[in-house]
Amino acid sequence: MKAKDKAEDFDGQSDRGESVLPDLDLSKASRDPIVEEAHRIRDQMLAECGGDFQKYMDRIREAQEQDRDKIVTKEEVLRRKLTIKDEQS
Repeated sequence: MKAKDKAEDFDGQSDRGESVLPDLDLSKASRDPIVEEAHRIRDQMLAECGGDFQKYMDRIREAQEQDRDKIVTKEEVLRRKLTIKDEQS
């Protein structure tokens, strides 16, 4: 398996060094304060990890494990919706 075949090693470049990601013009995108805050926090956390993306991801995984009871999956949301729907019937 080549290194770029693994998601954690993907850098947005093809094996020939060409960008495989779309060139997005975000200048016209609407500003969402929640998204902007999430980006600010991500940038801060990445800086605290010395710019090392692997350390950043390890930190995210560790936080997820510590706060497992606070993480809501799509399945849990669906289950809750179905429960509410059943209760309303």
